[in-house]
Amino acid sequence: METANASIIGRWDEKHVARLLGNLVGNAVKYSPGGGAIDLRLSREFDGTGEWAVLSVQDSGVGIPLEDLPHVFEPLYRATNVHAIPGTGIGLAW
Repeated sequence: METANASIIGRWDEKHVARLLGNLVGNAVKYSPGGGAIDLRLSREFDGTGEWAVLSVQDSGVGIPLEDLPHVFEPLYRATNVHAIPGTGIGLAW
């Protein structure tokens, strides 16, 4: 585990952060094989408009096929490779 001395301070909406974390971590667990590693990272990125907090989740799961990536934020959309796994497809759209 990496640690940094710098804090990431911002204004966060508790309900939205809880939903976001629950969805991202829940999907990582759901779609990873038993005992698979799940890495969470919080970092800072700078661009022409300012500084951003970036949360990334990496798991050892089945992944999302490239042709499905443009659709992952559409309500009720599920990737073509996960239909055998129960779910509604609303998680990333919220």
